Amino acid sequence: MKAEFRKINAFDVPYLELLLYETVFVLDDEPMPDRSVLETERYKKYIHPWHDEDIGYIAIDSMTSEAIGAVWLKFFTKDAPGEAYINDKLPELTIVIDGAYRNKGIGTDLVHYLMAQLPASVHGICLSVDVRDPALDFFERLGFVAFKVEKTNVILRYDRH
Repeated sequence: MKAEFRKINAFDVPYLELLLYETVFVLDDEPMPDRSVLETERYKKYIHPWHDEDIGYIAIDSMTSEAIGAVWLKFFTKDAPGEAYINDKLPELTIVIDGAYRNKGIGTDLVHYLMAQLPASVHGICLSVDVRDPALDFFERLGFVAFKVEKTNVILRYDRH
């Protein structure tokens, strides 16, 4: 499957909101929470506000020209941290690929593309994932390593060499 990538802009925020809901992790026997969970500060901060220094890309199916996923980085501060906050210079990664397009290498390609586009001033990225989430294996294959484990959550870090 071939995908193309384009930079995220402010007009993409509604699409990012749809994708963000897919990042809500629940165990197989638990129901998904109502979409209103996206209005909580825990999730809202990953999109709103979208700043110029935030970096992200939309994956586009090259056959249909439809958006099929996205990856983005948000910078947080000590006073307003994200779930995986390590320091003000290390942005936090969010990635979501539409379910029908998963396990086709698009997520890997998208993260590699993002990393290749990073400004020299960004020396690494971090993210938070539940240790029971199958996505943990994906991030470890990409070279992310555990930085800190808190209960069932692990903060992963990727450092550029």
